[in-house]
This record gives sequence, C-alpha cells and structure tokens, in this order.
Amino acid sequence: SWEEPVLLLGRMFEELEQDGRAEELYRSWLQDHTGNLTVTNRLLALLQRQKRAAEMATVLKELPDDDRSRILQERYGASIQVSMGDYDKAIAGLEEKIREDPGDLPAYVLLAALYQTHRQDADGALKLLDQALRVNPDFFDAFSAKVAILYSLGREDEAVRLTTDEVGRRKDFQVYKLRADLYTILGKPDLAEQDLIQLAALKESK
Repeated sequence: SWEEPVLLLGRMFEELEQDGRAEELYRSWLQDHTGNLTVTNRLLALLQRQKRAAEMATVLKELPDDDRSRILQERYGASIQVSMGDYDKAIAGLEEKIREDPGDLPAYVLLAALYQTHRQDADGALKLLDQALRVNPDFFDAFSAKVAILYSLGREDEAVRLTTDEVGRRKDFQVYKLRADLYTILGKPDLAEQDLIQLAALKESK
C-alpha cells in the first residue's frame, strides 16, 4: 500500500530507539495525508509508549468523525483517560465497551486494573479476569494479572497453585517464566531454578 514505506521506515527508527525521527516522519507524512488511520495508529502507539496522553488526545481530536476513526478512539481513549487521571470516565467507557463487545479481551484487563487500583475492588477485578479467561482460557495477560492480584492480596498459595495448574495444562514459555518469577519473589530460588531449566529446554527444542 502507499503508506507502507512510511510504516517500514518509521518502525526501523523505533527499533533503533530513534523515536524522535519516527515521530517526525509520521507527523510530516500525515500533514499531506490527513486522516490516514494506519499511520495515525503508529503515531498514537508511539505516544502511548512514551505516556504522552495529552498529545494523543490532540491527535484523536483531529481525526474525522466517522466509524473508522472511532476504532482508534475506542482503542486509545481509555488509556488517555487513565493517564490524565480521569479514572471514573475510563471505567465507565470500558464497562460500556465490554457490554458492546464481550470478546474485547484487553478491555477486561485494563478495567480489572482500574477496579483494583482506583476502586480497591479486588473481588470485582478477579471476576472480570475470570470472565476474560472464560472467553479465551489461553489469554495470558488476564491470567498473569489474576496471579498478580492474588499475590497482592496475600493469597500466595492460591497464586502458586493456579500457576502450577496452568503449567500442567499449557507447558509453555510464558507460564513457566511467570511461575519462576513468582517463586523468586516468594524467596524460593531452588524452585525458580527448576522452572528456568525448563525454560532453557523449551528454547532448545524450538
């Protein structure tokens, strides 16, 4: 497509940790191609990574008011509201988003984080993560968030048991790494080392 060279060059700059050049490239190209959502998405992702919420909001406001642009509004709107401290609005927006699309798994994780940190509602957060895992039992972001919340509540044995069950079910890199990290935090280096050995074996088998 005609924006492909810009995306390739911009991604190369980002991989070389030259975010300034990537941003300049995206913004310059968008001046002549206003409303191009593909390049706008890359610019927003870069700004999000740098936690520049106000500038993200400005970019979104400049988009045309149509269905395609609303996709980006929905994708980045909640993170902007969180970054700018508008937690209640972010929560309301995410709850509506899940009602409209119960398959939007990342929305569950972000909403659960807000329940846990802003509302101090750990039970509500865990229920949201369980909902996400019912939709997709392999969605690792929801699983790891659930383990983190259990650990923060002092339910360490439950966190270990849950992670061990998942290791038995999946036996993949992510869950072994998560359990190794959990054992390390709990001061059980011997058990962590066993999982790290399994990780090395998984890498060699690929």
